[in-house]
Amino acid sequence: MVYTLSDFALKQGYVLESYKNVDSTNLIAQRKANAGHHGYLWIVAEEQTQGRARRGRAWYSPKGNLYSSLLLINDIVCQTAAQLGFVAGVSIVETIRHFIKDKENSIVSLKWPNDILLKGAKSAGILLELFTLTPKKYGLVIGIGVNVKHHFKDAPYLTSSIKNIGLDIEKEKLFMVLTKCFAENYLLWKQLGGCDIIREKWLLYSAHLGQPIKIVNGEKLTEGIFDGLDHDFNCIVRQKDGQKAIITAGDVHFGLAASINTNVNTNRY
Repeated sequence: MVYTLSDFALKQGYVLESYKNVDSTNLIAQRKANAGHHGYLWIVAEEQTQGRARRGRAWYSPKGNLYSSLLLINDIVCQTAAQLGFVAGVSIVETIRHFIKDKENSIVSLKWPNDILLKGAKSAGILLELFTLTPKKYGLVIGIGVNVKHHFKDAPYLTSSIKNIGLDIEKEKLFMVLTKCFAENYLLWKQLGGCDIIREKWLLYSAHLGQPIKIVNGEKLTEGIFDGLDHDFNCIVRQKDGQKAIITAGDVHFGLAASINTNVNTNRY
């Protein structure tokens, strides 16, 4: 099969370039931006040799999984760019749910800030990279990796893939539906009040709302109950004293891991 965009994405002006082997789909997208591309460009590849995750970490990238990046140019406000990671997360969940029975929808969920879980195990990730092209022009790349056939089994936390949980979904079909779901959610996000709807969707798909949470950011440790997202999609932690802390970033541990271990890095891949 070949990669194609959905009809809805095409109507919205998105375009696609597909590759066999690249260093990184995010890097390809950035090079396209530096060469003058107008954006709304999807990059997809069969394999990556330098796949990246958050904070400069590696992303396991063998042939058989989905590796894609979307380039946007001057279509967002820098202060709200991070919200598009949540738009992407909602879109990935809705993409996978498109292929499964309604009663099994709960097997696909979200972990703050940018992990997609299958039966509680990390199976997809999102990497946002915002960069300046000129003083009045900037670009954003949204990298999306989905474990379709393979998953990194030596990670210090649970990982999985679509195949591993018994689903047979061709990555090309998955990508086409993803382009539809993202285009729909992105259009919604840009509308008045759309940000609130995306946040409501994200919380509906959350795996950990109301559960114990521990966030480590450098030397700072925050513990409590995951109490939702604020207007900017930051994590709200209800602490033991009843005070609420607003967390913008960090290594996140939920459930039993939040009670036991602060040293395991749960967001490496």
